Amino acid sequence: MNRQIVFFHRSLAAEHRMIRALEAGGMKVYTARSPATMHNLFVRKLVSVVVVPHTLAGEYHVRIRSHLLEAKSPVAAVCWMERQDGTIATRTISTGDESMNKALARENHRVAVRVALLLRSSAASCTSQGDEIHETAATYGSPARLPPISGLHRKMRLILERIAASGDTGISPEHIIREIWPDTERDRMRDLQSYVSKLRKTLAEQTVPPLRIVYRNRRYRLSREQ
Repeated sequence: MNRQIVFFHRSLAAEHRMIRALEAGGMKVYTARSPATMHNLFVRKLVSVVVVPHTLAGEYHVRIRSHLLEAKSPVAAVCWMERQDGTIATRTISTGDESMNKALARENHRVAVRVALLLRSSAASCTSQGDEIHETAATYGSPARLPPISGLHRKMRLILERIAASGDTGISPEHIIREIWPDTERDRMRDLQSYVSKLRKTLAEQTVPPLRIVYRNRRYRLSREQ
């Protein structure tokens, strides 16, 4: 898998977080501070994905798809936008239909999906070590201190996307894990089970691999189902 990507960089705080998340996910990141530099990088180098802000076309009058078609090989793109609540929205662009090498175009699109997951996960308040996710938010000790359900959905989705985007867990980046907190005996969040049930329903259409997340002592760990 080609993990070389070009990142259009304007020195924003969110961009620094994204680059760190991409590098932690095993991506080789080339930064570009102008459309010309970005174009030269993905034309000269064999890259798989270009990451650009959604405002690129309006600010620089750049048609990203036209630029991608000039690359040495099929290149996908990920456009991102930071929402007001600090989360990241993404959209992938593929040149597979126009490419002569459709197999490589499909492979680069899969890389773009993983890149999009890493970009979105960069907004999560968690840090990864191997296959573990350590929670950095305050401990929830009572129902009165539980986050709103919408906030919990967003938080858990970000944490799960970070796990799914890491390359060593065996989880396909196209999948969002549905199994959360299967071990409820020792955690202090019994009331979260109703939230978890609703979250599972919202993700019911996703295909999930035979893996689950075990939560204990404020730590998330991947575990294969027996």
